[in-house]
Amino acid sequence: MWTRATITRCAATLILLAGLGILAQARPAGALELTVSPIQVHLTPTQKSAIIRVGNPNDDAITVQATVFAWTQDANGTDKLTPTTDLLAFPQMMIIKAGVERNLRVGTTNPDRSAERTFRILLEPVLTPKGAHVDPTSNHRAAAATIITRSSVPIFVYPTKGMPAPIKVAGRVERGALLLQTTNPGTVHVSPPNLTVKGYTANTELLFEHETHAWYVLAGSTRTDPFTLPPEHCPRLQRLVVEVRSGQQTETVTVPVSPESCQP
Repeated sequence: MWTRATITRCAATLILLAGLGILAQARPAGALELTVSPIQVHLTPTQKSAIIRVGNPNDDAITVQATVFAWTQDANGTDKLTPTTDLLAFPQMMIIKAGVERNLRVGTTNPDRSAERTFRILLEPVLTPKGAHVDPTSNHRAAAATIITRSSVPIFVYPTKGMPAPIKVAGRVERGALLLQTTNPGTVHVSPPNLTVKGYTANTELLFEHETHAWYVLAGSTRTDPFTLPPEHCPRLQRLVVEVRSGQQTETVTVPVSPESCQP
């Protein structure tokens, strides 16, 4: 069972690395590392730019490329990345010496919108053989370069009048999994909610309690997240009680469970 303490310790790492399914793979010996701070950026009509500090804790200099994408969610809540010039990042390619941090400036010239705009900056450390050269002003990597890891940083550009709205939560159980649907009718994003799922039998016996996280729900979007139920308990379940906590808001939904819904 996941505890609240475990979730809290892991949250910052997951938010940084799990963006849009872009996870750094298990790091083999000698692989590159990259430090990034902050792990998310907020821009407003009065603060149109910000600095991301990119650090190199490795023993050798590395080249890092920054690529900007518009970040949206489709009708199913699936994250989509589209290349864009609506957000600027400079420099797009930089060489960072060992043990040094460099500043990456991000900004927008048009933040005044009726709804929040969201972006992702993909930071890719590039390893080049000794003696190879990457021109930091070029948009092309050297042919011999090998990307080792990458990190995705969310950028939120707030509208002039951002209007949060209470999220709407619904759920159903299919093939042994809870499908939790979260709708955000507001004009600004909802941060990854904290979830507590409790499973009860027909006589109200608590079979399990599980804590986890969902994912961002962007402005005006609906997202469905699957959570696999314990197969040893699912056939005995009669209902799930799901508590969704996002900021100061808490929503509770009861989801019925039938033996048929536990079948794979």
